[in-house]
Amino acid sequence: MFALREIIKEKLYALAGVDGTDVFHKCFQQWQDIAHLHEFFSIYPASLRHYGMGKKAAIKKILREGEQFENDLLTIARDEEADCSLDKLIFTPLHLKDDFETPFLRSKAYGQKQTPTFLRLYAIRLHDGCYIIVGGLIKTTRSLQESEEGKAMLVKLNEVADFLRQNNYEDTYNISELIL
Repeated sequence: MFALREIIKEKLYALAGVDGTDVFHKCFQQWQDIAHLHEFFSIYPASLRHYGMGKKAAIKKILREGEQFENDLLTIARDEEADCSLDKLIFTPLHLKDDFETPFLRSKAYGQKQTPTFLRLYAIRLHDGCYIIVGGLIKTTRSLQESEEGKAMLVKLNEVADFLRQNNYEDTYNISELIL
C-alpha cells in the first residue's frame, strides 16, 4: 500500500513518502537545484552529448524548462485556461498502442513539446481523468529501458497500476482513503 498527496483536488495527485514529501514537488525542486543538476551531469556526462550541449547550457535549459513545466501543469490542472485538459495538453500514453480509454493508463508528460526536452513526469491515469504522479526524471537515453533509472520507473508504474487495479481504485472518489 502507498499514500498519496493531493496536488490539485480531483485532478492531480502524487505518491507520498512516509516523511510527508511527494514525488511531484521533489522532482520540481530537484530540477531547480543547480547543485543537484551539476552533480547529475557529472554522473551522466554522456547525456550532454545525446542532447548536443554543454553542462552549463543544459542546466540553464532545465531550469527554464522545469519552471515552465510546473506552471503549465498546474495552470491546466486548475482549469485556468478555457478548453484545456491534462489529456489534451500535458499527458500522453506511455505506449503508442494505448489511448485514454485504457484502464489505469501509464502516461508521460514532457517538459516542453519541442525538442530537445530533458524532463519527464510519469503518471497513472484513472478512469475519470485524474492523474497520480509516480515519479519523474531527467531523460538521459532514447528509451526508458536503456537506463537503470528508467527501468526502475517502469517497474514503479506497473506496481502502482497493478495495486490500483487489484484494489478497485478506479477514480478520485475511490482513492480518497489513500490521501494523506
